[in-house]
Amino acid sequence: MRWNPPRTKMKRRIATVLVFLVLISGLAAVYANFNLKGRSGEVPEVVATVAGEEITKDELTDLLLAQAGEQGLNILIAEKLVELAAKKEEIVVSEEEIEEELADYYEYYGGKEEFAEALKKSPYSLNEIKKNLAKDLTVKKLLTPRISVSEEEIKEYYEENKEELTGDYEENKEKIKDLLFAQKMQAEYASWIQELTQEYKVENFLAGK
Repeated sequence: MRWNPPRTKMKRRIATVLVFLVLISGLAAVYANFNLKGRSGEVPEVVATVAGEEITKDELTDLLLAQAGEQGLNILIAEKLVELAAKKEEIVVSEEEIEEELADYYEYYGGKEEFAEALKKSPYSLNEIKKNLAKDLTVKKLLTPRISVSEEEIKEYYEENKEELTGDYEENKEKIKDLLFAQKMQAEYASWIQELTQEYKVENFLAGK
């Protein structure tokens, strides 16, 4: 089961890009189909049996590495680069900021209790959602100074898409600005990570394998 983020205030939420959730979606879809952790919270040595024949943790790990190992490693490298950049720039995401983002989830699902019930049916925990939101907000804080959206760009988008929009220009202005900001952030993220790769020493021992 895939976890669906809320669509309330979606234009504003798009502006946070949800960079890491997007990046890990492929791997998350693979892992979400396996209930790997036992009651102790540790991954068992035998993850499944078929007619008594064991499937081991090592076999599963080898399969996942073969299918998405380098992609997963690149995600982890990007996360580490963001952590280093945030430390350098003294970027901090507060619990209040995370709760503000979570408020959109609560609103979409009809309240905090309803959200908690929906979360139980997903492969994610509240702690994982919070961690990803913190990463998203960190990336947004780091990239925001590099991105600007002009009035002309907003007007151009409105003129090209006004037949699909509800309301006049002023009613849509902020939503359009957030959407354009999100598009620019997505485009900027890849080049920014490349810059960080040059700034910090990165050695990828899976590259090309």
